[in-house]
Amino acid sequence: MIDNKDEIKRRQALSVADFCRDYGISPTTFYAQVKLGKLAILKMGRRTLIAQAEAERWLNSL
Repeated sequence: MIDNKDEIKRRQALSVADFCRDYGISPTTFYAQVKLGKLAILKMGRRTLIAQAEAERWLNSL
């Protein structure tokens, strides 16, 4: 799961791959959480990002 919490806190947004790696979930689970409205994403052109604050909110809601 999360190896270096200080590094994660410094980032303002995470890519889908980074989010899945850091929080120990699969991309399929990630997109299921988005579809259910449990995780909000940001679109920057073609990139999908997750704000660090949203990632922490999601984790605390589990």
